[in-house]
Amino acid sequence: MIQHYTHEGYDKCLAEKTIVFIGDSRVRYQFMNLAAFLKFKRFMKCDDYININQPTHYDPECYLIDHKNRGQLDQKMEWRGWTPWYKQSTILLDSNEVEYQQSGLCDCFRLPSGRVNPKQTYENRYIKRFTRFGETNL
Repeated sequence: MIQHYTHEGYDKCLAEKTIVFIGDSRVRYQFMNLAAFLKFKRFMKCDDYININQPTHYDPECYLIDHKNRGQLDQKMEWRGWTPWYKQSTILLDSNEVEYQQSGLCDCFRLPSGRVNPKQTYENRYIKRFTRFGETNL
């Protein structure tokens, strides 16, 4: 049987650990989903989530994984390129709550054209999280 953890269960399980994500944009989505869950205490409901009662429901933090389309923090926000998205998504994941603190860094660059040139494109993110159970590094 699969163990299903609560938010507190995740914090306990990940305490005093470093988790490394290496890969392409799909791995970025996994990283962003975990980081967002740790901050918001719930999983995002984005395009891949189907809810009969709310068929058009789309969480604002989906902006973390759907940078160009829906899920933007502000409906008036337009796509202005990768650099503003890197900055905004990093800020969105920061938190200074009473029960935990979470802060991140983004050593990220992509050409303004959006073209992917492996020699000139990189995205290295780091999140440090402090909870009552200990420190977690993503």
